[in-house]
Amino acid sequence: MGVSKNNKKKANGWPLDIFIALRLLGARRRSYVSLVSSVAMWGLAVGVASLIVVFSVTSGFENVFRDKILGIYPHLVVIGMGGDLPDWRDVQKTLSGEEDVASVSPATYDEMMASAGGRRSPAIVKGLETQSEALLAQFAPLMTEGKLSDLGLEPELAGSSADGFTVGPFPGGGDYLLVVRETKEPVLRALYHESGDQPWIAWWSLLEEPTTLEMPGPFVSRFQSIEPGKLTAFEEASKEGTEALIGDFPYSSPMSKKLHVFFPYGEEDVAGVLRCELDSPRGSREPAQICVVNATPSRIDVALPDGKVTVQPFESLTSEVTSVHLPRVVLGEELAREIEVSVGDVVRLVSPLSSLPGSGRSRGPSRSIADEFEVSGTIQIGFYEYDSELALIDFGTALRFLHQGDVARWLEVRVTDLLASEEHRIAISRALSRFSLLNLATYLPVSLERFEDAAAVLPEPANEVQAVDNLLSLIRDTKFSNSEGQLAFGSDDSHRVITWQEMNKPLFSSMKRQRIVLSLFFLIIIIVAAFNVVSSQVMIVREKGGNIAILKAMGATDGQVSRVFLYQGLALGVLGVTLGLLLGFGICGLLIYVGFPLDPKVYLVSRLPVDISIRDVALSCILSLASIYVAVSVAAKKAAQKQPVDGLRELE
Repeated sequence: MGVSKNNKKKANGWPLDIFIALRLLGARRRSYVSLVSSVAMWGLAVGVASLIVVFSVTSGFENVFRDKILGIYPHLVVIGMGGDLPDWRDVQKTLSGEEDVASVSPATYDEMMASAGGRRSPAIVKGLETQSEALLAQFAPLMTEGKLSDLGLEPELAGSSADGFTVGPFPGGGDYLLVVRETKEPVLRALYHESGDQPWIAWWSLLEEPTTLEMPGPFVSRFQSIEPGKLTAFEEASKEGTEALIGDFPYSSPMSKKLHVFFPYGEEDVAGVLRCELDSPRGSREPAQICVVNATPSRIDVALPDGKVTVQPFESLTSEVTSVHLPRVVLGEELAREIEVSVGDVVRLVSPLSSLPGSGRSRGPSRSIADEFEVSGTIQIGFYEYDSELALIDFGTALRFLHQGDVARWLEVRVTDLLASEEHRIAISRALSRFSLLNLATYLPVSLERFEDAAAVLPEPANEVQAVDNLLSLIRDTKFSNSEGQLAFGSDDSHRVITWQEMNKPLFSSMKRQRIVLSLFFLIIIIVAAFNVVSSQVMIVREKGGNIAILKAMGATDGQVSRVFLYQGLALGVLGVTLGLLLGFGICGLLIYVGFPLDPKVYLVSRLPVDISIRDVALSCILSLASIYVAVSVAAKKAAQKQPVDGLRELE
């Protein structure tokens, strides 16, 4: 052993400090100090293993909850600022063309009560567009019985004007329109309305050009444009009835609880207005109604489940269909078990608020929201909260059931990148926002054209009231935007986009806090083990005081002595961390293999979820080694401060 010119000492080819540290670490002499070091090392291993297990279990819960929640929830939802989304069709059309948007579908979501045979249980009734391929693929792995596509019971239309049409099957209590034109494909659609105690009026123009609707009022006439082939929003009439003009065609509606749908049409030799009268939606065991509108010069035959009906040229016919089917529902497995029903049984869904005045989202007076459904399947999410409450129905069925018109609760959006949902939220918000005044120059020609068209149909004002009304009509009809021809100053706040993290913020926030608290708790074990290493290091320094003195007398520097004990302590820490890694992986593997059972009513899942993350393992190792480094630095510094004279006295 010698000293080089640069004061670096080596032994057997190793730097002196590393060589001595390895000798200290591998000392076989059984002593109290060695026992303390072993206990400290194993304490560190237990702490590291505990931290890895905690990280793995909390990550497992977080990932399971996220996967289960996103199994039935979308990545983002678009809702109206008022709570509902009446313009969901326009919003769906806008978002369907957006980049990175995988699917967009409407949905309803209501808290109700499910009952069967005197047994009751709370239920979350969700209406879904069950013919959507994206939703079918999403729910297919979760179905334990039946298929999601079985929920859709909307009647199908087949045939032609020459050979006749076939329509069916019908769910009970629904109202439908079948409009047949000579130059257009026949249109079959469901009507969702709430009549209440007053008549409701809708218009569907069969003309090629937009038609102006004039509704005389007590002070001034109201004008509205009816677009071809587009059913207008329902409008409430007065209790005395309504008289109006659609273009040159007069019509009148007496006081009635029925829904009146008018179809203005015009040809070279024939012109007029066709009309349907339909009752309010009723229970699922009641007959369905279909109004067939024949806007062709030929007779048409329509085969319904109850028999064939014939509609003469330019006439309309309303017919009842008594051969109807109950709407269908898919229940969570735990919910079906709670009320003791299986596939083929009948379950009744009731809103607990339906009997309260003004409850629900119905336009008309409050009415009972309760109906019977046939169980067509069961679903298992693996998340007890959903399996014990979830009830899925078709979106069209939900609209008839809820008596709220053609209104969605929200639009569910699934994107291509789940983790980038916040970026997608910003992009979707921009797509739904109206543009600012800076875009006015681009759309000014459109604005001028719309102004001229709107002014051309307004009558000369007879008084100041009508002049003001004409001005308001011009402002309303001249507004424009980048998508619908409406002007807006700044962004449109009529829609709100929410990510899945925001929807489940309380759950994931509590899990994050729990993860932090548990991590700090088990980190204390590591810190205690690190200070046990310090105590063993201090004992070694006292035991090896004479050896330190001899080293310093031979020329070893304070830095070399300090590094000897620093390396020895770090090596002890690395051994403890390595043992902790092996122990932690072993415990996690055992938990995965055994499948530790949990009470789903308490923990929401039936087995303890374990998900080993490399990032969490690395974080555990870094925290452990950092604690060891801080701790052993204290003992290393104390050893470096030992003077040769003091150590030589200890040898006497």
